[in-house]
Amino acid sequence: MMAERKISNESRGFRGVWIPKEYWLDPNLKIMEVVFITEIESLDNGKGCYASNKYFSEFFGISKGRCSQIINNLSDKGYIKIDYDREGKQVKKRTMKVVRKLTTPYLENYRPYLENDKENNTSSNTSNNDQSDLKKIREQQLEEDFNKLWKLYPRKEGKKKAFEAYKRAIKNGTTNKEIQTGIVNYLAQIRVQRTSKQYIKQGSTWFNGECWNDEYNVGQERSPVNPKTVPSSAPANRTMADLEREQRESRRDAFPIQYKEHPEWFNEETIKSILEEFPELREKVAEIDRARATSDRNTA
Repeated sequence: MMAERKISNESRGFRGVWIPKEYWLDPNLKIMEVVFITEIESLDNGKGCYASNKYFSEFFGISKGRCSQIINNLSDKGYIKIDYDREGKQVKKRTMKVVRKLTTPYLENYRPYLENDKENNTSSNTSNNDQSDLKKIREQQLEEDFNKLWKLYPRKEGKKKAFEAYKRAIKNGTTNKEIQTGIVNYLAQIRVQRTSKQYIKQGSTWFNGECWNDEYNVGQERSPVNPKTVPSSAPANRTMADLEREQRESRRDAFPIQYKEHPEWFNEETIKSILEEFPELREKVAEIDRARATSDRNTA
């Protein structure tokens, strides 16, 4: 059951909202994602939307966790861009901008169709051109996101087919986070099982098979080690303690990759817990934080 909506009485300086047809009819967008884009854009004063998950939770009457999920999905799909203003590891401010608003301003000056309007043909051509530009931008964003994932994948064969499979998956609602987590888990299993290169799936095979949905032996703490996962080629003197140690190392190696690409996945308490378990990662995390702070200053 949805919670009661809490609507601010403050003047928003707008007469209503209009949902562009390319969003309303976009099969890649769920209805809540459509209304989130609309609300984000209506709150944009030209410098971006600063609304918190708490605001969206109260406005839409859903949980803050669900709001965060919807916003991250929109970012993963390339519909919005999110910038974080950080102080150390803590996010002080989140700024969201609708990509369409940045690239196709004609929609802000929308005018209804008039049958005898002599400018109809010109307006139609402009609209078609801008929609074509928007499609190109989304394609570029998809390619950029895919290349980040491809960089992580261990056997880089069949990139073109893998990219097509990736686009289908994103269109069907899979997120970059899900795919990246799948790759990291697969890498962990490869390390644990010492899988030879010829037995690692080609990139095209892994993406076409949507193997991010598979269950991997990633060496979760306190999880029992399954002897059946040990390859027959493993050295005879390799003990269960060796496997547990390697599983722990896999968790350690996966964290910097995820923290660098998706810092929003980790709160301060989680980071503290991980660094207590792996103190050797402190300098690596500090290095990532310094690089991120430098990047933020350069783009400010």
